Amino acid sequence: MHAIGTSHNCFSCVQADELHQNRHRQIAELVAEYKAAGQSEQGHSPPNLRASLGELAINVHRLPPQPSRHRYAPDEAGDMDADADADDENDGNETTTDTMTSDSMVPPCKATKAEKRVLKRAAKAAKSQNKAAKNQAKHTISVKSEDVELVNTVLHGKVTPTTEHPLAQNKTIEEVINRNMGFMSSIDEHKKQLMASIALRRKNDRERRNATLVVAENKKRRFSALSHSSYNDEDDEDDETETLLTAVLTKLGIDREHVKSGSGSAKKNVGKNPSMSGTPGAPYNNSRSVRRRDIVGNLRTLVKDDLEKFENDHRETCIRAGGFWRYVKKPVFERMTKVVGEVDWKTGAKLK
Repeated sequence: MHAIGTSHNCFSCVQADELHQNRHRQIAELVAEYKAAGQSEQGHSPPNLRASLGELAINVHRLPPQPSRHRYAPDEAGDMDADADADDENDGNETTTDTMTSDSMVPPCKATKAEKRVLKRAAKAAKSQNKAAKNQAKHTISVKSEDVELVNTVLHGKVTPTTEHPLAQNKTIEEVINRNMGFMSSIDEHKKQLMASIALRRKNDRERRNATLVVAENKKRRFSALSHSSYNDEDDEDDETETLLTAVLTKLGIDREHVKSGSGSAKKNVGKNPSMSGTPGAPYNNSRSVRRRDIVGNLRTLVKDDLEKFENDHRETCIRAGGFWRYVKKPVFERMTKVVGEVDWKTGAKLK
């Protein structure tokens, strides 16, 4: 498909690229959620999103209560008595019928069962809408394409066009092999840059700790030196992957304390009752802090998975490129190189 310019129809290629972009988008969403949780920690009280029954928009057509027909004003009492005497002279059956008809036309002041059902349904619908709005605000984080591109740059560095595709501008099998090795070396070089930033920061911390040992007493200095040497031994035993994760998360804007703790601090806080704190809004702030540590734990998992899959995918691509060269020989390979330069493999659009 790459040789004839239809690589955009390759299901495996398109799926691998989409999965790679989705991983970067998920990382960008978690970073945005982490920053949003950090801003909400500065608030004093959690937002109240529940609406009361008085705030619900319920359109129930009810007539206002009307006074009973037997209640009269004091100045009209005499006139009404005279009318009553005149009515007594008329037919009694007709008077009784009129009285019953008038009583039945007066609406009751108490809510009917139908009106109560309408109120309950409206309250239930409003509660569901509020719950959906809170869940949407909690999980839906909008990120821009610039944020996703920043994640791509932090994880893999800036990829130049000459090293983006392993099959471009090669003439011999030796050039293919050297190009493939050079492409993998760019990944290793980016890793070294990330690890160098962490090593420099640890060196500065180590120098500050050594400076504090000079002014201490002899006994305290010996004790501090012993603990400090064990700390250095632990630093030397850190895995390369953990160093890379620390460097990446730091460049993405994650707090150093949260990077060190990861998801472990969140597990330590499980079972503690934040309401025991005497600070107003403490349960809300503590839950937000635990949430940020959980986000960091998810970030560590996603970043580690993306780094491993990215390197493995490109290593396999380079191996296949060398094998394809040996199989099709130079003429087909040159034609394929020309097609790659003229057609965008993702969309199939012509570049020239």
